[in-house]
Amino acid sequence: MNYEDQPRPNRREAQPVFGRELEDAIQNINQGIIITGPSGSGKTILGTAVTTLGLAAVNVELPPQENVLADFAVAGYPLDRNRFFQDVQDDMDFTLEHYIDRYSKLPPVLMVDEILPEYAGFMAEFRERAGRMYQAYHMSEPRMVWVLQGDDRAQQESRKQSPHFRSSYEIALSKKERDPEVNNAGYRSASARASVLRRQLGEVRYNQLVRQLSQELGVR
Repeated sequence: MNYEDQPRPNRREAQPVFGRELEDAIQNINQGIIITGPSGSGKTILGTAVTTLGLAAVNVELPPQENVLADFAVAGYPLDRNRFFQDVQDDMDFTLEHYIDRYSKLPPVLMVDEILPEYAGFMAEFRERAGRMYQAYHMSEPRMVWVLQGDDRAQQESRKQSPHFRSSYEIALSKKERDPEVNNAGYRSASARASVLRRQLGEVRYNQLVRQLSQELGVR
């Protein structure tokens, strides 16, 4: 029997599980959020959930099966500064113009994922470039969620290299236990879908978080 013929376990789809870190992030969103923790702690999941709630806060309703696009993962970009920003600008234009074309709005929260020390020094200019694009559309600058990768030493080095990291509110996560009966690859997409996030958090908590975030963002 070859691999393709072998039966696969029927695992449950993953559901994101959050403690009070969502409330913590929203309460401090205007300061900027930096998320740290070891691999497997749910950094990207938390950042994605905050961006999903941010879209809901400005009345952007994604279709049930559509995932959030409003995040950037910088790992793998060139380390040459000019080439880095050339590639980032192209991707930023594509991602954000999708929202303008489809929803006539830009996401109020932008997550930058997979930040290692070699990219940390670029992030201040990354924020400035994003801000200029928002200003061109007469919209407030986005609140930033920075997700630091690597071990504790690498994350400390990243914080040293960026003034935005030093001034941002830090949420430090610990590694979570993985359930072998659950399709763990589904956590990211689950947190990126408003319909799944609403179901997981419950209607009352989801709506409270969206209202709180709307107030923090100054949305009327």
